[in-house]
Amino acid sequence: MSESPSDIKVGRILRVLEGPLSVTDEDDENSAANESSIRKCIRINVWEKMNSSLNELVDSVTLEDLAEDYRKRNGIDNTMYYI
Repeated sequence: MSESPSDIKVGRILRVLEGPLSVTDEDDENSAANESSIRKCIRINVWEKMNSSLNELVDSVTLEDLAEDYRKRNGIDNTMYYI
């Protein structure tokens, strides 16, 4: 079963190759019970929001998007000519 490039999200590929996407190592979130309030504040207000944005971004880009952008940047015409 093959899929169209427009149906394949970059996020899916990255997660297969790399595992869960995160800007920091999570090592059990420093066991939340022992986490200082400043570390918790930073984790919630910075790292978790960055992780969310990262995942939204890679889940919004498809292989078709990348191929199209590549063609545009390299002046490759996508026109098909039939005789």
